[in-house]
Amino acid sequence: MSETAKKMVIDHNNNATERSQELNLFMLPRLELQTPNINVNPNNNHHQPSSVVTRRPRGRPLGSKNKPKAPLIVKYESPTTLHSHVLEIATGSDVAKSLFDYAQRQSQGISILSGNGVVAQVILRQSTGRILPLMGRFQIISISGTILPLSMSQGAGGLSVYLSRTTGQVLGGTVVAPLVALSPVVLIVACFAAAETVNLPLVAQEPSCSTIGMRNIISNDINYPSSLLASRYKDQ
Repeated sequence: MSETAKKMVIDHNNNATERSQELNLFMLPRLELQTPNINVNPNNNHHQPSSVVTRRPRGRPLGSKNKPKAPLIVKYESPTTLHSHVLEIATGSDVAKSLFDYAQRQSQGISILSGNGVVAQVILRQSTGRILPLMGRFQIISISGTILPLSMSQGAGGLSVYLSRTTGQVLGGTVVAPLVALSPVVLIVACFAAAETVNLPLVAQEPSCSTIGMRNIISNDINYPSSLLASRYKDQ
């Protein structure tokens, strides 16, 4: 046999061997991934390996949900916000002067909601304009008033009070000065840094041309007699 024929036979055998190996690869059984688990027996120190087929779960793993966002905290506060306070005025102090001094030091306005206590040495201005000085012991029935901030040009406001004598007589009016506390006077107030001024009555908007024309048509139709009005729309 010549050298060329021998070489052809060797190449043929090599090709056949490669094809048989490729076929064997396709014929091999499918391999599954196995992860060994080690079980520990508390009774002994031996580890017992076991092969269990585990499958990766679908979806997102546990604990991977979106974390809750922190709450939004607004640090800015409107100057017109009301803050409630309980003010206790000591015995022997002037109630009106104490409130005015507190408003000036805090640069705030005060609106008195309610209060109670015993006062003496009161000077009131009644609705008739009469100045009424009072001496003795008086129980506060009602007290109200507003002290505006210094930034506002409407003035400082004032206090109104209704007092009761020990005999049951009720007197009231605007506090002039002083209003001396004969016992601790407790006031419930609302404080604010600023207030919005609104001028009343509100100015109405000027009517447009179309509105004026419609009003003229309606007024003319009202002044027409019913017979002329019917003939007018009939001609149209």
